[in-house]
Amino acid sequence: MLVRFALELALLAGVAWCAWAAARGYWWRWPALGLAPVAVGVAWGAWLSPRAPHRPAEPARVVIEVLLFGGVGGWLWWHGHPWLGVALAGTWALDRAVIERSSSRPV
Repeated sequence: MLVRFALELALLAGVAWCAWAAARGYWWRWPALGLAPVAVGVAWGAWLSPRAPHRPAEPARVVIEVLLFGGVGGWLWWHGHPWLGVALAGTWALDRAVIERSSSRPV
């Protein structure tokens, strides 16, 4: 559970970095730096958190997570931070595998 929370925080930090790097011009960088992680955090809380009010079915949740973690990891890789991108996406994949394995155990 702690690893999952740390991954979520790392995702938000990665989204902030991606927004900062993608924004052209000094003035646009500050709003992008603040709004992008807030938007992802609100979406995460609405659809992906364990207590989300509008939680989609499991395959859709995994696809959304792949897009988020894979997208941010790929962006970091592409923009000169390959180890950060691999660490983010790889840790998410490992965590997801542990979640799947623990949820499929017979009780």
